[in-house]
Amino acid sequence: MDMNWEAISAVAEIVGVIAVVVSLVYVSVQIKQNTKVARAATRQAIAESTENLGSDLISNAEIAEIFVKHMNGADLSPVENLRLQARCYRDMAHWENIHYQFTEGMVSNDQWLGFRKNLAALLAIEVYREYWEHESFHYSDAFQAEVESIYTESEVKGTVADIASRFRQASER
Repeated sequence: MDMNWEAISAVAEIVGVIAVVVSLVYVSVQIKQNTKVARAATRQAIAESTENLGSDLISNAEIAEIFVKHMNGADLSPVENLRLQARCYRDMAHWENIHYQFTEGMVSNDQWLGFRKNLAALLAIEVYREYWEHESFHYSDAFQAEVESIYTESEVKGTVADIASRFRQASER
């Protein structure tokens, strides 16, 4: 039996190429699935973190009273002021993390736009504006630029003023 080694070599090369293509398609599908899982996990972690921030104000009467006291223009004790500043730091670190996840592609543009509106609402609260003016250097340059862009957008400025007014009215009730 006479074998044609050139034909066998050509068939082997074709089989090899097909195997490489199939492997690449498989890896591509796996990467897409892993990216979806990672994005879903990121979104879940953000949701839990956001819930914890809100529930802290609900379940911690002392910090809620400090917020109301501050919003009503009352003087805060040094301890109250420290707790309020720590709360602002924690909240802004939370938002910086969400912004980072956005810049890394783990949060979609659509999701970030929604989060950005919530950040603008937070920045409408006087204590956060004051905190940001004095403590923004603690945060990444990219996040600082994002916050500054929120402040400079005329559309958001009106929103910020409206939200601040509503918050003040709610705290006076």
